[in-house]
Amino acid sequence: MALFFWLGAASCSRDTENAGQPLPEAKKAPQAQVQPQKQNQDQKLIYDYFPLPEGVKIDGYTAAETAAKATGGKAVMALSLNEDKTYYYSILVRMPEDKWMKVIVNAADGKIMKKIPSKICSNLEHKIFIDHFADLFRDGQRFPEIVMKSSKFKPGEVVADVGCGSGYFTFPIAREVGPKGRVYGVDIDDDAIQIMKERLAEKSCFGDRYKNVEIVKSQIYDICLPENSIATAFICDCELIHEKTGDGDKCFESIAKALKPGGRLIMLSFIDYQLEVMGFKSEKENREHFEKKLKPLGLELIEAGNPLPNPNNFFYIFKKTVK
Repeated sequence: MALFFWLGAASCSRDTENAGQPLPEAKKAPQAQVQPQKQNQDQKLIYDYFPLPEGVKIDGYTAAETAAKATGGKAVMALSLNEDKTYYYSILVRMPEDKWMKVIVNAADGKIMKKIPSKICSNLEHKIFIDHFADLFRDGQRFPEIVMKSSKFKPGEVVADVGCGSGYFTFPIAREVGPKGRVYGVDIDDDAIQIMKERLAEKSCFGDRYKNVEIVKSQIYDICLPENSIATAFICDCELIHEKTGDGDKCFESIAKALKPGGRLIMLSFIDYQLEVMGFKSEKENREHFEKKLKPLGLELIEAGNPLPNPNNFFYIFKKTVK
């Protein structure tokens, strides 16, 4: 569970030659970048680390130095996290011969918990965006606690997080469905798949809490799950399906086939971006478009609205009514 992020300036550029250079002194983040804790208890972007959260005795600079010294590499970036009341740092280190590694450092005592081989699939900037910034952009916009409550996942349920990215919703869903449930983190992006693998390895330091997560590399028109295998398909930013596939028809057909009878398709997205991508003028036009597209697939709209405090969202639930 991410509590705050600590980033080196070199991580924000395509130029990786300067990665691992001395990090700038901490500066207080502009007010607009810091979301109130009540908006999202999972994540908070800060640059001023003092006072450190209770239980954290090692700051990000010290953790990065520990990781670099232990590996002989250069620390590019550090992410501070909290999993099951344990604070730790995930340090991305550039190794000799342009190899990469994530080093997990306990924030309480500074000891290394695990070294995880990492990989930059496309480029460093893309990896960093998916691994960290993509989640930060959602902070204060997505309210995962409210999304989980509104989605009404049940213990033991089998869910597909379609377009899971770095697992922003995958891991909260995994906690909701519990050890008897299963969550498929589905994505077509190689960086996202690699990051999910690294995060699962990272979280294994804290027990078997996420053994119910399985990563699935999908195809552009196929989520690659068996027919009638899932109770719920969850899609955040569903306009991306349209962007990547042209119209999304085949992808939605794949989702409908994977859903069990009575299964649900939950869709969440920003209204303004969705309207821009789809060329619609209103949320009503957007909703009617999906109703028309999904009804022939046996999916009927049973709920439409926006339970989130941010008005720039829509939240649809469709139900599979055919056998």
